[in-house]
Amino acid sequence: MSKLETNTIDTISGSTTLTLGGTNATTIAQDSATTVTGFKSTGIDDNATANALTIDSSSNLQFNSGFGSVATAYGVRVWLRYDQVNNVVEASGGVSSVSDGGTGVYTINFTNTMPDADYALGGWSGRNANSIVTGSSNNHAVTNIVINTGSINSSGNFVHADVDDSTLIIVK
Repeated sequence: MSKLETNTIDTISGSTTLTLGGTNATTIAQDSATTVTGFKSTGIDDNATANALTIDSSSNLQFNSGFGSVATAYGVRVWLRYDQVNNVVEASGGVSSVSDGGTGVYTINFTNTMPDADYALGGWSGRNANSIVTGSSNNHAVTNIVINTGSINSSGNFVHADVDDSTLIIVK
């Protein structure tokens, strides 16, 4: 297979386009808002390893970022740092709002609807007077998730409590 590499394309005879290929050619217009169409690639070579970044036939983004092989990347769809005590969103992404549902309960409303409710939740809650702080959720919906925070008392029962630093990510 041939490989063409260039840093710049300069016009010599007044033409402002570059056409690659024959029947299904790709045309790139210089200094234009024209969208490149017909471009097909199975990967981007980083000059160190073949196909450091690819998009597979199912439109999954795959890359090798020091993991030793190219694999599907699963993106963080939602992330949140929330102060339940003062009901303040300290930082977030993919979150349209947070609703306070009472002591130790809050609902994260997503900016974008999830494709389904089979997503992974990871998080941490802490930094308050409770010696044991935990969080849980058994309510995964496509538009929001309800989070419970609190501690385990001496009898082994969960007791809801607001925490001043609740951090989580949702990966799909």
